[in-house]
Amino acid sequence: MTVISADAEIASVMGSTKQPAVYSITINNKSGISQSYSLFTQVPTVKPPVDVITPHAILVARGIATGSGTAFLTIPSESYYAICGVNHQDEAVQMLVLDKRPMDLGSGTSDDRRRGTTAITKTHQQSLSFELWKGPADDKGEPGSFCIQTGPDFTYEQAKNNQFIVALGLSSSGSPRVGVYASFIPLPRTLYQIKPSKVFYVVPRALRVNEMQPDDVDFSQACQIDFSQHPHHVLLSHNDDTTLTVSDDKSSPPSPKI
Repeated sequence: MTVISADAEIASVMGSTKQPAVYSITINNKSGISQSYSLFTQVPTVKPPVDVITPHAILVARGIATGSGTAFLTIPSESYYAICGVNHQDEAVQMLVLDKRPMDLGSGTSDDRRRGTTAITKTHQQSLSFELWKGPADDKGEPGSFCIQTGPDFTYEQAKNNQFIVALGLSSSGSPRVGVYASFIPLPRTLYQIKPSKVFYVVPRALRVNEMQPDDVDFSQACQIDFSQHPHHVLLSHNDDTTLTVSDDKSSPPSPKI
């Protein structure tokens, strides 16, 4: 049994035992061979549109035995962080320098609207970070979204050369166990509306945590889970014909002992 829990990592980081609302995925390996599984999410909707948004491996469960082997993956369903910084990855090394801010999504109607949180970037010593939050008066997030606003203190060429990113993730994203959800290279002087997706993908492959989606990983061939259509707990079965399928089991999620 392998338990990979982003919410437990958050509780450790925050020094809290309170468990947030979560999405939970249980994978039973009946494929006939040992398996590994990597969890991705569908890229968020971003306005104005971005040319390239890169998904990252959020959680990776390795060495799941066949027959009796089970993997449990959990991630918070209501906790989002804006992330910015520097992300360098190649075949040999990975270097992350990240700043994070907790985000509330916009909600309500025009008569009773609550704006989503806005995080404003700044540059310092060839890196990107966030300014201190100035309060709700500056928040501009549309319903279902939060905002990242970039300043005039860099150019797009500098962002590319210095490998700047802005991203969506969790408080524990960037740790050795939890990756960011998705990232892109920002333009200066831009207000980005970022709307997280409830669609996730399970890929039967052992990747590095936070690894960008490899060119040969096709999400159309992965197991898709849309939590806007499914309950917060989903059971998957990896069958001996190598397919990963969503089970009809709607029982309560297990509570594995770690």
